[in-house]
Amino acid sequence: MKIELLLLDFDGTVANTGRANAVSYIEALAEEGITITMEEYRQKYFGLRCPEFLSDIGITDPVQMQRIRRRKVEIYPTHFDLVALNKPLWAGFSRKGWQGDDCLNRTHRQYYKRDALLGHRKGYRRTTII
Repeated sequence: MKIELLLLDFDGTVANTGRANAVSYIEALAEEGITITMEEYRQKYFGLRCPEFLSDIGITDPVQMQRIRRRKVEIYPTHFDLVALNKPLWAGFSRKGWQGDDCLNRTHRQYYKRDALLGHRKGYRRTTII
């Protein structure tokens, strides 16, 4: 099989998952009795890795950090509807006959399941081959 395209997704390249991540973290934190707003998340924490983000809001207990991370992983797939395609990129794919929404949904679910099973290990990167 000839590989036609290899994509490495840094959030915002193939799809913007920022809102889905933010909502998932906000819900997971709420279950722990911690309240942050979407605006607060965007202004202060967007782009931070999970340990730095949780430390910045005052969570330093490794057990609590892991519990929040795992809960966020469980919640995240319920917010796939908030993931937005990078339309100019996918328009190029469409010209080649690829269906952007179908590819994104299939690969996003497949690799997110793998992430959940493997855990979000330090330095782990998702790679998607279409």
